[in-house]
Amino acid sequence: MTRRHRPNLIPGSFRGRRIVTPTSPPGVIGAWRGPNLLVDGFMEDVGVAAWFASNTTLTKQTADPYQGMRYLQSVNTAGANGYAAQDVLTAATSYRLTGVARSLAGNAFPAVFIVGPGFVWTGTTSTAWQLFDVVFTNGGAARIYFYTRGATIGWGTQWDFLHLSEE
Repeated sequence: MTRRHRPNLIPGSFRGRRIVTPTSPPGVIGAWRGPNLLVDGFMEDVGVAAWFASNTTLTKQTADPYQGMRYLQSVNTAGANGYAAQDVLTAATSYRLTGVARSLAGNAFPAVFIVGPGFVWTGTTSTAWQLFDVVFTNGGAARIYFYTRGATIGWGTQWDFLHLSEE
């Protein structure tokens, strides 16, 4: 019997069926349409140098990540909502953001904020990973904010497997 060479398949497809691969997040609806605009969005870098922090301490943790080996943890250090952020957005551009987040101890809300539309996603205080898939148009500022809502010192959120692409 002669074996035929099969060409490499495109990630995320197999004979016309969608499968889960490293390029499509498990459980998240919608396909990624481009490269990840977030530096270290999948949280696999050892440090937090890619992230800007305000009113929070950012660390990478390894206990129970959603995907891979690490996730980003944000713990409020002041009596205000802390956040991790990156300057990656362009004015008047539509984006799709997918990922997972959870409350560190069941008291803070993870939330994503964009100047212009405001909060485009707010999770619950659940300590289970919460999947999100949001489409938004940037109102003009370059920064995307990943908030820990709950203005109490020590309250925190955890983030993993974030992917931001133009829509």
